[in-house]
Amino acid sequence: MVFENMNRLDEEKRNRENIGNSMIEELGEDTIKISKSDIFDFEKEILVLGRCENFITISILEIDEGYEVKYNLERLIKFNIDYLSNPYELLDYIEKLFLAIKKGREYWLDENRYKVVPENTYFTEDMKSIKIKYVPINKEYIQDSKAEKNIITFLIKLKDISKDNVDKDYIDKIIEAVSNKQLDIISIINLIGELKRDAYLCGFKEYAYC
Repeated sequence: MVFENMNRLDEEKRNRENIGNSMIEELGEDTIKISKSDIFDFEKEILVLGRCENFITISILEIDEGYEVKYNLERLIKFNIDYLSNPYELLDYIEKLFLAIKKGREYWLDENRYKVVPENTYFTEDMKSIKIKYVPINKEYIQDSKAEKNIITFLIKLKDISKDNVDKDYIDKIIEAVSNKQLDIISIINLIGELKRDAYLCGFKEYAYC
């Protein structure tokens, strides 16, 4: 699967400049319009067929200037910082997101090609896993993007909407580690696990349903 997608990715990158300009227009929570240059064929296939369980399934309608993309948001709960009542739950959410990103990589879904932002993440109905809404980023951004930059941008946005100083301190520790040590995603996930243990020992407990 991975090698097949690598070959397809290389071929589509070579043809990318001939397809047209980027056009990403959000029409609502469940619908966007994009140009044909904003998404590769193998990405469409993975997302339409729901092959990666951590990404929201889509349907695509071809229109003159590109595609209209609809997301299947049924039985999903859009992320809201108010759902996280303590630092343990915040760290658990971040860990789930990075696990989702890691799973996406197995299907060659590159986090530099979609918006990693809190508002594009959804809890499953049981709140035990995260699904990502794949909203492409324009190709000009992609050319200048690095994985750690996109991840740090997500963490900064999450810190901005966090209301607790302890939450912000934990996020700062993750940002510092990503910035200074250039950790790979597995190392980041391990670090978050260590911070979760620290939060638990400090008296912050798990979700009520656990």
